[in-house]
Amino acid sequence: MKILVACLVALSLVAMACGDDNGGDGNGGAGGGPTPRGEPESLVRTDDEPLEYIINTALKRDTYELAELTLYHHVACEDSPEGDDAAPPCREAEDEGDEVEVFRLFGCRETWVRPESLPGVLDELVNRETLELERVYRPTAAVADGPDYVAVFRTSEETASPQSGTAVHVKEGRMWALECGLDLAPLIADERVASDVSFDED
Repeated sequence: MKILVACLVALSLVAMACGDDNGGDGNGGAGGGPTPRGEPESLVRTDDEPLEYIINTALKRDTYELAELTLYHHVACEDSPEGDDAAPPCREAEDEGDEVEVFRLFGCRETWVRPESLPGVLDELVNRETLELERVYRPTAAVADGPDYVAVFRTSEETASPQSGTAVHVKEGRMWALECGLDLAPLIADERVASDVSFDED
């Protein structure tokens, strides 16, 4: 009887250790990432390899990898920030004026995101059922924060009115900021475009 009990316990431990035989986290995502809510109809090719990689990572809805491609801002925090363009709030262990590492959002519910919160924010903004690349360009001064490139994605069906969008700002080969747009049109307006970046779909 003792041998039988020992065998049953051993089998239970093996089953618990194996868990999901696909190596996922129980939520369908490999390596702990969220399950993609959509799949790209095609990937793209550009003349700029880092830009191309960021765009295709977004199209794959690989939000954990996208978070790894981030170039963070270093900004002084404030104890009681006010306004849409306010500094990031200080945490309990931080003094006002301390420089903190944050990611920048424009037109979204938040303005600044700490690194540990970024994957969840990207899961909401990028991991969308609809995510289609609409325009890639080198921006004019009309685009805040001085990125090198802007890649704009449509995040609603073509029949939606207005169509929504997300703009990824790329600087120094890294993701520098994100813009949220309930209306896609302002994100792809000509006044923001110094020159278009051509891309081919595979």
